Amino acid sequence: FFDKIYTVASYSIAFRDRVVHLPLDQELKADGITLPPALAAKRGRPKTKRLRSIGEEGSANRYRCGGCGEQGHNKLICKRRKIGN
Repeated sequence: FFDKIYTVASYSIAFRDRVVHLPLDQELKADGITLPPALAAKRGRPKTKRLRSIGEEGSANRYRCGGCGEQGHNKLICKRRKIGN
């Protein structure tokens, strides 16, 4: 059982002032060639395009090990880490 409001007639009455004409399949011209989109969105965070000045130094942040506290490596590749931990 369907209520009267779900009929095509009720729908067309409700939206008669807001109709947007969509072309039928016969009205569309098919040329047989489908081109890819102009630009594909890349995944992930966009890279920074800022160029450093001539006198500006590089990044001061370096890896710091969570096991021994030294810079230049992380806990995963630490040589001082005990095996089994």
